[in-house]
Amino acid sequence: GGHVAIVRADDRTTTLKTRYIGGVQSAARAVQHVLRVDREDTTPIDEAVVEEVLAKIAAVINDCNVMLISDYGKGLLTTDLLQRVIATARAAGKPVLVDPRLGDDFSMYRGAAGITPNRLETERGTGIAPRDADSMTAAARQLVASLELEFALITVDRDGLYVHAENNVSKLLPS
Repeated sequence: GGHVAIVRADDRTTTLKTRYIGGVQSAARAVQHVLRVDREDTTPIDEAVVEEVLAKIAAVINDCNVMLISDYGKGLLTTDLLQRVIATARAAGKPVLVDPRLGDDFSMYRGAAGITPNRLETERGTGIAPRDADSMTAAARQLVASLELEFALITVDRDGLYVHAENNVSKLLPS
C-alpha cells in the first residue's frame, strides 16, 4: 500500500499557473500558447513546515527504495531541508536522486547519490558548457567531486544523456 504524506502550509497559496492561448485548434492550425501568468509564493518555508516534512519522510523512508527530489525553486526545498532529507535517506541506506533547479549553486544537493541536470543547468552549475564528450566529462566530474556524488547524469536534449560515475552505480538501484 501507498502512503499519503501531504503537508499543508496554511500561510501559503498553492501555485496557480494561468495559460493564455491564441488560435483555434483544428487539423490545420494548432493552439499557440501566448502567455503564462504564475501566482505563487516562493519564499522559503518556515521551520514548523520543515519539521513536519521531515517527520513525514522519516515515517515512510524505510518503505522506499529510492528518494527522488525534483527542485522547482518554489520555496519548499531550502538548503537546510535538503541537507536534512539527504542525511535521513543516507542513514536509512536509500539513494537520493536530484533533478536540480536552474541556478549557479548546487551545493544544497551535496551528499545525494546522483544529480540529473540538463545542459543549461550543468553550465550554470559548473561554468562548463557540455557541448562534446570532453566538456561533458569535465562538467560531470566536477559535479561528482564537488558535491560528493556517486554519479552525474546530464541530459543533453536531442543528443540524449551523458552519465559519469566514479564507481559501479548498479548497486544504487533496487534489484
